Amino acid sequence: MERILQLFCRMTVLFIVSFLSLVTARAQTEPCITFKFDPSVAQDGSPYKFTGVLPLLIVAEDAVVIKSNGIENLQDWKNGEWVSYELKSQDLDQPSFDVEIYGTVTSFKITDALVTQVDVLNCPQLKILSCSMIPLNSIDLSKNLELEYLRCSSTQVLDLSLVNNKKLQYVDCSASNLQSLELKELKELRFLDCSYNNLRDLNLAANTKIQTLRCSNNPLSNLDLSMLTELEGITCSQTNLSSLDLSRAKKLNGVILNNNQNLETLVVSTEFHKAEDLAIMDVSSNALRELDVTGLDKLFSIFLERNKMDGEATSRFIQSLPDHSYPHPINNNKLCIIDTQSDKEENVCYEEDVRLAWEKGWLCEDYNGGQPIRYMGSKPIAAEVVQSEQVRLYPNPMSSNLQIRGAEAFVEVILFTVEGVAIMNAKCNEDGAADFDVSHLPQGSYLVKVGERSIPVIRK
Repeated sequence: MERILQLFCRMTVLFIVSFLSLVTARAQTEPCITFKFDPSVAQDGSPYKFTGVLPLLIVAEDAVVIKSNGIENLQDWKNGEWVSYELKSQDLDQPSFDVEIYGTVTSFKITDALVTQVDVLNCPQLKILSCSMIPLNSIDLSKNLELEYLRCSSTQVLDLSLVNNKKLQYVDCSASNLQSLELKELKELRFLDCSYNNLRDLNLAANTKIQTLRCSNNPLSNLDLSMLTELEGITCSQTNLSSLDLSRAKKLNGVILNNNQNLETLVVSTEFHKAEDLAIMDVSSNALRELDVTGLDKLFSIFLERNKMDGEATSRFIQSLPDHSYPHPINNNKLCIIDTQSDKEENVCYEEDVRLAWEKGWLCEDYNGGQPIRYMGSKPIAAEVVQSEQVRLYPNPMSSNLQIRGAEAFVEVILFTVEGVAIMNAKCNEDGAADFDVSHLPQGSYLVKVGERSIPVIRK
């Protein structure tokens, strides 16, 4: 029985050795990576140019052999270093040719070359793949199960399947022609750049480890980031989003959300959740009507110009700013609140709010068409703060609420249309104060009668 076991063990060892030898021999006789160079794609108007060289970076566990009848200096490969392989012909009309790479390659990078096809199916040990600025139409990664890093930016890839690449941590597929992107299997994903595509939907519910997200220049109309509690930075500009909630991203440090023409609502702070690490915000050139940053004590730089915040909303926003007057007395916290040189500016910020911001350690700035200057605030128009024997009405233009202060105790206040029709009335309290909810009123001019005084106001 013992001899039989010994014989069995010997046969098993011989089988394993033979199998490994066969695999090694196959690896030596078959290329692990093949790609096609096609100069015909370098046409007028194309972003892909003929450069006369082929830049490659290859990392391998053994020696690499490169075979091709179209390039020179095939022996120049150096492990882990960029090498520019010269084309044998500098003629744009030359026929396409293939390049074959042999070896146990773990990292392959190619950039700025007229490469239309890349085959890595015979390279299962590949961990890093970068194909950027090449006219690649498609790529099959179904057998690259060890892949951790993928960059295929500035290509022509229409469809990208990553269902088998569960170890991916870094994906850059920006500036391609992607119509959809399925990421539900990538639970280890930390970095995603899918900017400059044609994505209308982006489901990140399963990608809870994402730290950096870049998704600008896509026709996105909805984006749920409630599961991304590890998110540290986001760039999401020029989309179709109308609202975005970032309040659950407690580790979020920087936000770039500009030029979203439909973005009216941005949430970074609620009663229950706050992006408490947020330090820098660029939310300019949106359609924001409100912004609350209560409790975001690490904020020190905000770009808010070219939005739609009226004086009342701006006042509430500035009241929510963190107080940096101590230990930051030099007012090195910047708030770009308006761009007086832009015909798209709809923000309103009054002098008293600028003063309050200054008292909190914030310097208000006017973007001034790209040449920022200090902003001192604007004066209320019409009768935004009317002082007639201490009677004050604000804000004016009014939006949702009109406050009367400094009147006589228990005096009657009546709101009239310009035609003289009384539409609202109230009595001041013992402190001479009264409030009107005017959110339901149509836009236009009105008169407020406080006792014997008539004061014009505007509903914006």
